[in-house]
Amino acid sequence: MLRTTWGIPEATEIDPVEFLSSHYLAMLNEGAAAIAEAFAILGTVQRLPAVFHCSAGKDRTGVLAALVLSVLGVPDEVVAADYHLSASAVVKLVEWMHIARPDRYEVRGRSRACRKAGCAQPKPALMAASRAA
Repeated sequence: MLRTTWGIPEATEIDPVEFLSSHYLAMLNEGAAAIAEAFAILGTVQRLPAVFHCSAGKDRTGVLAALVLSVLGVPDEVVAADYHLSASAVVKLVEWMHIARPDRYEVRGRSRACRKAGCAQPKPALMAASRAA
């Protein structure tokens, strides 16, 4: 959905909730066609059951999962709590990338600046984005 990696200058002070919620909203805007296609596929009985995933499963996949749960009537607080379950896994993924794939660490691991900004705080950011959408 997003064509670029989120880049944050090292010295930038950023509110983590504002940062993530603005990026979630950007995903919705930039990825509208892909999201509509995913819903079309998931809404086709002949294609069910369905599984969707990506390498980390937090951002694009998590936003799609949150939208699906919301459309199904799951309360926002429960959707955000479900989304937040990936936070501890992301920390472990970043640690693994730093050791096992240092060549990919700055791209997949986001960068020290993003971690400093608190990118592992998806629950309040998702709640803020859902209120703004």
